[in-house]
Amino acid sequence: MAEKKPLQGKKISEADAKKKDKSKMGVATSERPKPEVEAQAIVVRDAICPNGHLTWLYYDTINYHYYTCGVCGVLFIV
Repeated sequence: MAEKKPLQGKKISEADAKKKDKSKMGVATSERPKPEVEAQAIVVRDAICPNGHLTWLYYDTINYHYYTCGVCGVLFIV
């Protein structure tokens, strides 16, 4: 089975960030998140923010359209 590579984040400009719905922003953290409910169907992926920090995020294209890096604060999409 092929190993999945981390998702590569692409920086969002401040102007574009102001246009986005803040309720659709996720947070990429340095620690792998754990589902709050056992056997919950949430996809947790590793991603590299545009500044090079390895982070973990809930990969959900319905609820999260962009992320903020929990290490450096940069806004990005994957």
